[in-house]
Amino acid sequence: MLVLNEVASNNRSLYSNSYGERPDYIEIYNPTSEDVELSRVMLRDGSGAIWIGEEGIISAGGYQIVEASGGVHTGDATFMLDSEGDTLELMVDGMETDRLSTGNLPKDVLWARFPDGGDWLPTIYPSPAATNGEDPGDSLEPSDRLFQLDHLVQIEISLSQQS
Repeated sequence: MLVLNEVASNNRSLYSNSYGERPDYIEIYNPTSEDVELSRVMLRDGSGAIWIGEEGIISAGGYQIVEASGGVHTGDATFMLDSEGDTLELMVDGMETDRLSTGNLPKDVLWARFPDGGDWLPTIYPSPAATNGEDPGDSLEPSDRLFQLDHLVQIEISLSQQS
C-alpha cells in the first residue's frame, strides 16, 4: 500500500527541480516489499484535479516525487497545491490508499511523516526522495535551517542588471 510521505504546499526554498524552479511537491512512499507500476497510481487534489502516473515504477521501499506545478513539465501534476490548505488523495488501481488535508502552513514549512509512513508532523527539514528520519526537529522557523553544523547549505543569489 503506497502512502503520502511528504507534502510541501508553500515551497520557497525547500526543493528545487532540475530547471532551477521551486514547485510545491508531493512525495509518495512505497513501504511494501513489492514494486508498484506508476501507471497504477493517481493523485487527486481538493479541486478534483487528477495526476496519473506514467511509465516507471516505485521500487519497494522507494519514493516518487510528483511536482505540483500545474502541469508545467511532462509528468508534473496538472494542479498546484493551495498554500492555505488542500486535500490530497492517493489511489492505486482506483482504490484510496492514503489521504491528507494539509491546512495552512507558513512558507517553507512542510508536512512529513516520522518515521517514513508514520505520524504526520510539520517540519522545516525537507528530504524529497529520501528517508525523513526519526525526528522533525524542534523549530518551525525556516531560517534555522541555515545555521546547522551537520550539513552544507547552498545559497543562490540572483541580481538584476541595472540600466
